[in-house]
Amino acid sequence: MSRIKVAAVVALSVLTASCAHLQSLSSAATRPAAMAGTWEGTGIQSPADDDPSWPMRIVLNPQGDGAVSYPSLNCGGSLTRVGAARGGVVYREVITSGLDTCISGGTVTLVPANGNLFWYWTGENSDDPEVNASAVLTRTRD
Repeated sequence: MSRIKVAAVVALSVLTASCAHLQSLSSAATRPAAMAGTWEGTGIQSPADDDPSWPMRIVLNPQGDGAVSYPSLNCGGSLTRVGAARGGVVYREVITSGLDTCISGGTVTLVPANGNLFWYWTGENSDDPEVNASAVLTRTRD
């Protein structure tokens, strides 16, 4: 087989594998039950303030909505599923307790990968649009 044909076969194989990987991430994102459970990790905020990192917990129900808590910040609230994007699920976070220490109205994107959830928070729909945060969450309970 010529080098060009071999390169084309290799490129096609890589493209096919990439598409299959993206499809599996998308299908997990469209099946909320696959992400249901309790997830915990450490959030990191940018730009940093007095508490640049903090423990967090998310509890997702099989229907796709959930609750979030930030124990060291003494705040928490609800997560309402609003759509899908970037291979994950998009939520609106509304802080219901501890409004003096946490920003309400952020957009949360949860992306499942390698048995974890990648958590991305943006303040784009809040009173603090320049704030962003991220975390890797590990399932602690189904």
